[in-house]
Amino acid sequence: MGSFMKTLLLNIIIVLFAFSALGQRSDIDLLKYSYKKGNKDSLESFFSKWEKEYEQISVDQFNNLSDTLKDVYTIFTDFYTPLDLKRICSSEWGDSIYNSVDYVIVQNRIDFSIVSTLDKRKIILNYLEKNVKDSSKYEYYQNFFMKDTSSYTLGFIYYNSIKYLHEDSIMDFRPSLDFGNVGILFYKSKYTEIIGKFLKNKHYKLGIGGIMNPAKAKGKSKARLDWISSEIKIFYGHWGGYWQLTTYPRVNRIIFDEERKTALIFFRMIYEGGEALYKKIDNQWTLIDSKITWIE
Repeated sequence: MGSFMKTLLLNIIIVLFAFSALGQRSDIDLLKYSYKKGNKDSLESFFSKWEKEYEQISVDQFNNLSDTLKDVYTIFTDFYTPLDLKRICSSEWGDSIYNSVDYVIVQNRIDFSIVSTLDKRKIILNYLEKNVKDSSKYEYYQNFFMKDTSSYTLGFIYYNSIKYLHEDSIMDFRPSLDFGNVGILFYKSKYTEIIGKFLKNKHYKLGIGGIMNPAKAKGKSKARLDWISSEIKIFYGHWGGYWQLTTYPRVNRIIFDEERKTALIFFRMIYEGGEALYKKIDNQWTLIDSKITWIE
């Protein structure tokens, strides 16, 4: 190969590399441009590109799943109603916080387990057997804890006493969702990291203005958050130093009993969390109850 061809090839490689680097920066540049110029079209272009890049699970893909995975998708799809939060809980931020958004950011991972039982009485007995070694106190604790069997919620005390038969995760979780004109974005680091860099991390520390006040965005971060909020709703992390980008509720885990007739959801709602109970009735997963059980 002659020197001219070598030079030409080298220049082509340099140009391609430059365009590649420019492409990597283009998304963050698009957000910055939209903010500086007040250009809503550029802001919309960023989210539209994100939405088109990751498709929801197709009917054929869903039909090829195992029965257990179908149950995970089915329960999540029924439970995940950010535009109707009062159906599952009463958020401290209100029930209509997402009613004016153009997009929701949906978790792209979900954990699930199969356990020997979700019978709270049996779980409590297992907990006592593991933790109460003094037989003279066992009857007292048994009578005390058994008063708590009327509710299905397990809380932190009994959660670690469940006997797991199987644990797994869906790492590329893309459920089929329909919220009318609201676009569906799946949580992908390629885009969420860009949003984090755009928003930066200026904030008031936890407890400023009141011991119970969460950390809050301030200055340039607050201004950029307000700008992007015309498309999506984002919360600053309660403890400070991070953003909570997911559109809530976020399902942390779904636990099935061995027969897969009962399921318990552990979920997060911004700075709170709770549990929801599902029963399979006439071969359909049905929400029985849902409640907040903890707050940060």
